[in-house]
Amino acid sequence: MVWADQCGLRSDTAPPGRSWAPAGQTPLVRVNGRRFRVNVMSAVASRGALSFTVSPGKFTSQVFCAFLDRLARHAGRKGQG
Repeated sequence: MVWADQCGLRSDTAPPGRSWAPAGQTPLVRVNGRRFRVNVMSAVASRGALSFTVSPGKFTSQVFCAFLDRLARHAGRKGQG
């Protein structure tokens, strides 16, 4: 038995970090403007084995099937379940 999940993360949706400044001045946080996104897929087997992958591209059926194929290949190895 395996439980799997997928999550998409984007760098521009996170709340801005906190900073400090002298009293009465607005804190400035410098950023470079580069945005990125990644897709994270993970699976946990009933015996505790963890598998995951991070993909910078779109989450497509081909990406998902490749992850499932990798899970299936590793499922037959000794110590995996």
